[in-house]
Amino acid sequence: MCLRLSQVNEIAVDRLVLAKGQPTEIQLRGFCDSSEKAYGACLYLRSVNQQREVTTKLLCSKSRVAPVKKVTLPRLELCGALFLAQLIQKTVPALNLKIDRIMLWTDSTIVLSWLTTSASKWKTFVANRVSQIQEMTAGCEWRHVASASNPADLISRGTNPETLKNCRLWWVGPEWLNQHEEQWLNTPLLRHPEPPPEQREVTSVMIQCSPAEFSTRFSTLSRLQRVAAYCLRFFHNARNPLLRRTSYLTSTELRYALHACIKIAQQDIYAQEIGDLSKKGQISSKSQLQPLHPFLDKKGYLQVGGRLQHSQLPYESKYQLILPPAHHITELIIMNEHLRLLHAGPQLLSASVRQQYWIPRMKQVIRPVLHRCLACFKLKAAA
Repeated sequence: MCLRLSQVNEIAVDRLVLAKGQPTEIQLRGFCDSSEKAYGACLYLRSVNQQREVTTKLLCSKSRVAPVKKVTLPRLELCGALFLAQLIQKTVPALNLKIDRIMLWTDSTIVLSWLTTSASKWKTFVANRVSQIQEMTAGCEWRHVASASNPADLISRGTNPETLKNCRLWWVGPEWLNQHEEQWLNTPLLRHPEPPPEQREVTSVMIQCSPAEFSTRFSTLSRLQRVAAYCLRFFHNARNPLLRRTSYLTSTELRYALHACIKIAQQDIYAQEIGDLSKKGQISSKSQLQPLHPFLDKKGYLQVGGRLQHSQLPYESKYQLILPPAHHITELIIMNEHLRLLHAGPQLLSASVRQQYWIPRMKQVIRPVLHRCLACFKLKAAA
């Protein structure tokens, strides 16, 4: 080993790496390779002068010993690619030359597959390094090279000084690299034929919320209406993709969304009564809604019947929608009407709500809702 080490003195390195004369084009070529012992990268400066003479020479190289901890070969190849990206990032500013093009080569198709897709698809080890490489080599071209034509293979596997002294692959790169680009060996960006390893396992979680629990997610009626209206608009647009709609919500959409939420509340609490009306045309005599003479309209809403049908009141006042007293949407409607009437008292609030809705035991429902109104609580405070 010591005898071979003395042969390093016989190696001469050219200081001039550019073509003779004034170069018209300067390109940077990089190669990387890895093994279980080491990984490294090397850079070549390819320049063309005015006489179309091409000169390619070794610019710099760097190596690193593989980690002691056992790492798979594809991961080591990725570390070599990151090493090359870091070498590019440090070398280009130090050259003080205008680099027209940068091309990078690796003999690992798995690494190329990793680099051509989003880093979020891979596990943490690969994702972190892929994102760094993609950021540092933005604008560079990655290609595949055969191991026999990869000069970085000498770094990863090692060689003795005597062989290195006369190794043309190391000092000037592959033979095709020194030719004009139109005569190059076709080295396209290859993809791994099989799905590359290190893919992140994506777990899809579907949370199913029952319609009855939908209204409990909101504290105001206006927000419930708007969210429900947007959901219904999405559902309608999915069935009618060619139909154009305005960007803002219309009053018709908001009213339809509110009625849809009320219908869900009725089906949740009064499922038995709705089933009896749809099948038999009447509800059981034991039902609490029997005195209201309820019926189902054409749209399936549960409404109050009775003698008001002979009056000249509007349709909403003659046939009020029945709201279940122990439901969240009923509380939202009462609080919204309370705020609309500028914090009205129980009697005015009850009369206003009954213009459109009928709530059994309304006084018992209104009292706790008004008690939770912070503005009313402050006004009733003792002086």
